[in-house]
Amino acid sequence: MNTAIAVARAFFERYRQAVSRGDYEGAQRYTLYGVRADTAAELRDRSLQQLPDSPELYGVNPRLIFTLREALDQAWSSWGLSSEWQARAAEWCRQIKIVATGGFNERRIREFEAQGAPVDIYGVGSAFFNNSSVEGTNTDFTADVVRVEVNGEWLPLAKVGRAPCHNPLLEPVRW
Repeated sequence: MNTAIAVARAFFERYRQAVSRGDYEGAQRYTLYGVRADTAAELRDRSLQQLPDSPELYGVNPRLIFTLREALDQAWSSWGLSSEWQARAAEWCRQIKIVATGGFNERRIREFEAQGAPVDIYGVGSAFFNNSSVEGTNTDFTADVVRVEVNGEWLPLAKVGRAPCHNPLLEPVRW
């Protein structure tokens, strides 16, 4: 969530600068359409760490989405804006959509909707690859880039919760 708020602040500052110099067309480039909540199922977002430990607080969950919506809606209030920019910033932040991804299927979407979670878009990629009547069986996989080789040195690049691992079925590809 902190990343989403930091990105919103950076985008809005560039938006504000463009508008201030009369570059309304350029300002549109800095309208942040949406942010994606995509916390791995075995992780709990930092914004929920103060709550008692509970399985329903891991991964992308309704509480995380509510917390993210509130944080986005209030983000502008900590940006030290002049009174002329406050209303505009509040509206700019409220229009940011929330995209929820990570294991969504029809059942999970119904759960989020029943709780009124303020999700604007659900990412359901894996649900399209379900090829079995057994829940959770599919042919989908994630191929994250977790490190890159630069000048003979391997540099870590993985997001939180991901790391390099050995797979005996794979072979290195050299360019």
